[in-house]
Amino acid sequence: MIFIHLILKILFLFKKIKDFGKSEEEKLKEKELRREAIRNKIKAVARLSRVFKVLREERETITELKKKMGTDNLPAGLLNDGAAGIRNGMLSFFSFFFSFF
Repeated sequence: MIFIHLILKILFLFKKIKDFGKSEEEKLKEKELRREAIRNKIKAVARLSRVFKVLREERETITELKKKMGTDNLPAGLLNDGAAGIRNGMLSFFSFFFSFF
């Protein structure tokens, strides 16, 4: 326990030495950059969560669309738009497909 306490004191001292000579404006700028990085990571996780939710809920529709398109890959960004995006993708594919007839 004492060892951990000493390590924490040393780390705190290194942080003080690192921050020595920096103005308050620089410190605030670094803090804002860290906040922005965390915010971007949260947004990325939310986007991935939304994509996986759509994959789970619309599995049959996605499989049907892949089969009709004759490929294993979906158009980029299709899953980001949710179920409505998949349906719009199917409609645009069918309208493109039937335009040849």
